[in-house]
Amino acid sequence: MSEVRTTVDRLDRLEEDVHEIKTTLAGLVPIIHRIDATLPHLATKAELAALDGKLSGMIAAKPGRAELWGAIAAMVGAQALIAAVLAVILSWPRPAQGAEPSAQPPYSCRLLYDEQRKCSFDPHCDKRVVERLTRECLRDGGRP
Repeated sequence: MSEVRTTVDRLDRLEEDVHEIKTTLAGLVPIIHRIDATLPHLATKAELAALDGKLSGMIAAKPGRAELWGAIAAMVGAQALIAAVLAVILSWPRPAQGAEPSAQPPYSCRLLYDEQRKCSFDPHCDKRVVERLTRECLRDGGRP
């Protein structure tokens, strides 16, 4: 009888252990479902291999050191050329002060124009002033 009792006790403990295992598994089921729900956004090995191939192609297409140094040299050369052109422009001799043609008529001619304008409205203006200013304007290199 003791043997039967020992077997029953062992079966009871086994049933308790199985019950605990089932309870633990029942608690793990929602966690497993949550993990399974997050897995689709993780990359698969095939996707990683495709990405690796794409990155390898992009790295192979990047410019090499020689091309980069060539581009830097071209930029420095362009800056040197611009600096040289600016130096030439800034060192170019300016024309002499009196050498450039004057856009304004001489002062005597301007006085003449003012006097002629007055005479066109005033019949009693002094014609001798107009004649004198005309001579001065011609002498100063203007056109009456």
